[in-house]
Amino acid sequence: LVNVLMITQNNAVADIIAEVLAGSVEDFVDLMNEKSKKIKAFNTLYTSPSGVNKNSYTTVEDVLLLMDYAFKNQHFCQIFKSKSYIMSFAEKETKISTINPLFLPKSEFYLPECIATKFGLFGVYANNIVVAEKDNQLYLAVLMGIKENGKTQYRFRDAVNLIKAVLK
Repeated sequence: LVNVLMITQNNAVADIIAEVLAGSVEDFVDLMNEKSKKIKAFNTLYTSPSGVNKNSYTTVEDVLLLMDYAFKNQHFCQIFKSKSYIMSFAEKETKISTINPLFLPKSEFYLPECIATKFGLFGVYANNIVVAEKDNQLYLAVLMGIKENGKTQYRFRDAVNLIKAVLK
């Protein structure tokens, strides 16, 4: 389920994960908030398993702390970097693939240095976390509160421009 969540960017899957792991969405959210405090992300409050809710909040600094913590888990890193996953159920296989244009070579936003990314959209505001690699050095970009209008994709354009500027 974590593969599905991260690869497809489908936040509804976060509720399923919450119920499976903690018994309820509310209990899982409590665990998320406890964990964020343990890693000193004191300016973060989750009110949903996806973190996408009008009452949830965080800061760029806290996202950096959370990403630092997450990247110490090699299993999570592998999922975060995945562009596809094959699910097996009842002897049938289904391949799920990313929709993230930073990973797609035919996209105007393709970023070959991008090794991991997660984006979110809440109303007209978007966030984007991008990890790029060049010369064995990792670069993390955290973009928050990007205003989107209709079919605009500023969250991707801005991420690409930022990463390219840093990698020059």
